[in-house]
Amino acid sequence: MACSIWILWNAEGIYVINEINEINGVEDMDKVKVIRLHEGTYNRLRQYGRMGESFDSLVNRILNEYEDMKSKSDSDDEKKLSPEEVFGDLVNQEKQKPELWVEKYRPKKVDEMVGDPKLLKQLKSYITTRNVPNLLFYGPVGCGKTSAARCIVNEMYGIPGYGCLEYNAANLKKNDVRETIDRMAKRGSLVNIPYKICIIDECEQMTKDVESMLRTIMETYSNNIRFILVCNDITHKAISQPIKSRCTILEFKPPSKEDIYKRLSHIALKEHVQISEVELRAIAETAKGDVRKAINELQSRATVQEIG
Repeated sequence: MACSIWILWNAEGIYVINEINEINGVEDMDKVKVIRLHEGTYNRLRQYGRMGESFDSLVNRILNEYEDMKSKSDSDDEKKLSPEEVFGDLVNQEKQKPELWVEKYRPKKVDEMVGDPKLLKQLKSYITTRNVPNLLFYGPVGCGKTSAARCIVNEMYGIPGYGCLEYNAANLKKNDVRETIDRMAKRGSLVNIPYKICIIDECEQMTKDVESMLRTIMETYSNNIRFILVCNDITHKAISQPIKSRCTILEFKPPSKEDIYKRLSHIALKEHVQISEVELRAIAETAKGDVRKAINELQSRATVQEIG
């Protein structure tokens, strides 16, 4: 099973795939509906006792339930059950989970990001020209590196996650590279961007074997796939000179206290949080450039307000 799977359906039927371009015989793609299940996220929830079955078991159960219910409706000569009816509980459960504001307000476009205007302009130029090189982002925690990578994908492809793989290097194994990334690299894209993008977070945790395999893919399939590598420390010994030489290296610096304050003010207004300017500026001050930390602190205070 891949690190994430797509469950797609339309009037023609249901499809479970590892890559969106593996769909065969699906018409009216504009009408296709999608649920994406991330194995890593699911397994973390399971680890904390929120889920009771394995990821593979969940996928198989969803499919079996759909087929069983569909067969029942066919045999009873009743209206066929739609995938929405079968998956409704799953979707509703996801909607009912408390949403982290760091994810809810994660930028979807580069224009929504805070930070160095020169850097953001450079990222925007890659999107405008539809020409993203292999990139290596580095900088402290919470300064927008991963968000920037996802913004590029969102704006290039128009659908979050479309045409993209995303890994944390700590969980990236040789089999992932061989069976998923390499296979993805050998194929072109279905849309008007000729290549796909692979985001690898915390790339300083790559093993030597994985790094060697990625270097080969970068060289061999440069027309089909581009990489965005993300790390905190570019001087880490795990990030070799050969990898650096194949990437455009961009430094992300912590946003200013004023930028963080403006972001917090926007969220506080949207979430109807009763908080003073003094308190917002204090949160921005103590965050020391970590936007994620600042937003988490704001949500924590809002939660205390609700309980109180």
